Amino acid sequence: MENEKNTTLPAVSFDEFKIPTYEEWKEAAIAALKGAPFDKKMYTKTYEGITLQPIYTLADVENNAQAQTMPGTADYLRGTKVGGYLTNPWKISQGLDAVAPAEFNTLAKFELEKGCTGLTVKLAKATRQGVAYKAADECCGLAIQDAEDLKAAFAGIDLASVPVQVAAGASAKPLLDLFKAAGLQPTGCVGADPLAALLTDGKLPCSLEQLLDEMAETVKAATPGLKVINIDGTVYGNGGASAVQETAYAFATAAYYIKALQERGIAVDTAAQQVRFTFAIGSNFFMEIARLRAAKVAWAQIVKELGGNEESQKIDIFARTSAFTKTVYDPYVNLLRTTTEAFSAVVGGIDGLQIAPFDEPIGPADTQSLRFARNQQLLFKEEFNITATIDPAGGSFYVETLTAQVIDAVKALYAEVTAEGIVEAVKAGKVQAAVEAVLQERFKNLQVRKDVAVGNNMYANTIEKLIEKDLTAQNAAKAAAEAAGKTALADARAALNKGEAVTAPVIGKHRWVEQFEAMRMATEKAAAEGKEVKVFLTNYGPIPKHKARADFSRGFFEVANFNVIGNDGFPTADEAAKAAIESGADVAIICGTDDVYPEIVPAIAKAIKAAKPEMKVAVAGAPGENKDAFDAAGVDMYVHVGANCYEILKGIQEERGIC
Repeated sequence: MENEKNTTLPAVSFDEFKIPTYEEWKEAAIAALKGAPFDKKMYTKTYEGITLQPIYTLADVENNAQAQTMPGTADYLRGTKVGGYLTNPWKISQGLDAVAPAEFNTLAKFELEKGCTGLTVKLAKATRQGVAYKAADECCGLAIQDAEDLKAAFAGIDLASVPVQVAAGASAKPLLDLFKAAGLQPTGCVGADPLAALLTDGKLPCSLEQLLDEMAETVKAATPGLKVINIDGTVYGNGGASAVQETAYAFATAAYYIKALQERGIAVDTAAQQVRFTFAIGSNFFMEIARLRAAKVAWAQIVKELGGNEESQKIDIFARTSAFTKTVYDPYVNLLRTTTEAFSAVVGGIDGLQIAPFDEPIGPADTQSLRFARNQQLLFKEEFNITATIDPAGGSFYVETLTAQVIDAVKALYAEVTAEGIVEAVKAGKVQAAVEAVLQERFKNLQVRKDVAVGNNMYANTIEKLIEKDLTAQNAAKAAAEAAGKTALADARAALNKGEAVTAPVIGKHRWVEQFEAMRMATEKAAAEGKEVKVFLTNYGPIPKHKARADFSRGFFEVANFNVIGNDGFPTADEAAKAAIESGADVAIICGTDDVYPEIVPAIAKAIKAAKPEMKVAVAGAPGENKDAFDAAGVDMYVHVGANCYEILKGIQEERGIC
């Protein structure tokens, strides 16, 4: 032992590294931008109206009192439970694409055996609306019309230990009455949201007052462990709303119900503790984390203002991955989207989570896609140790600052809509118009490719074969449900209906890439009919001189799956024009460098237009001061980073008779 070396390590010091000031960092950033404007490049405005800073420091949170709180205390920023997921892990509540109760039962038992701790029950439209089942009106969803259907759906499932998540529509009373008749006592949430039903369907079966009376009846009769009010924020999220809009409108709706229940003799604490919120979690990773943290604080403050106690101020959040952000093309990218969305949800703090299968926008989930979705949650919970940390985003200068900003934005919009009245705003279409405005902003940013949907508005896979779903079994189940002719639920709903039915404009269910998908599908349909759209890369000069713009142009036109014809370039403008004319293409795009454009673009464009006036001529790159000369020579369009990709490609389709 005498020869053993001393292995004591010297103390580590970072004194040699100077901590830069914000001004020093900004100066270095400006230098790195090489002349690009700092304010334009380094700040990002979100759909929530919040401007993200390029860097956050301790100075941003020094006056943030919320950032100093502990879990389970003070408006619940860090969660409503002191132990977080350590003592109360979120429920893994997967959904199932089943129509027949027996099929649902089989799938549900399998999911529970493989690790689910709850069940999301997607109801058929007829069940949710309380009408007779008609196969032609249905997509998918569990068809429940009587107590026997419920018995078959939940046979052998212990509902006391397996909570359900059920968006019951305008009223939960008819369905809850069926549960009682079936001898079943569910836990979790079988919840109503009349305003969400109104925004989804455009009408309610009776007066809103009648539905609120029914809500009051279900609240009074609610059994332990069951909530009967489900504020469905996904109707806003599926319409393209911002995170602030979805949250604020949901809160305004919940506050309206609580006040209405108070008028019907129910204490604010009883009413508030019957509320669950369902939110659609989008793809802005940090915004969604901040939104969920902010929701805890904002709701606690709202309930406090309504007179609720500390227990009533604790929010109950069920999250599901967004349907709005999913794509039909390149659908396996949806696995990445659901992973980041679910990660945001878990980090932000939720009570239950549904990860929708990656093929949700295509059709019923299969065994593989269900397994992927379930295992994503199991990985978060069992292998990534997310349950070991309470409020893992806490302490981040960025997230703490963003959370505070979202709290302010949510409360401001909440105050605005409640001042008018959420019901009045919905009836007048103001809420719908506000959501539509954000939807159109999202569409525009996709069109100009400021936002990127991989495989859709950029990086399209032109050899991709769409996933096809066999709907034979589903259609048979739908036909059987209609043929059964059961009407117990519909009869119960009809007997309850009183007063004048309410109508309002709907918030349509959208997906952010729907315009690009429709455009590409139109191209592929036309190509199958012999009307292929061809684009010729009119490359000028050696490969190094045209490759960058040629590659960009190929990707640009392949978004619509046009047939892009390439080459290694031409030494003269005459040869380039001749090749374009002989190609038989619908569009010729000139690709070269800015220094030769003033000479070659007019020459090529004039030659093409003289020989084939119907051929469209495009230029790769912004024209700048040459635009007038290029336009006069016959150039029809310019393809560059700031161009509206969708409008250009859609315009070509329309001129070629492809709709």
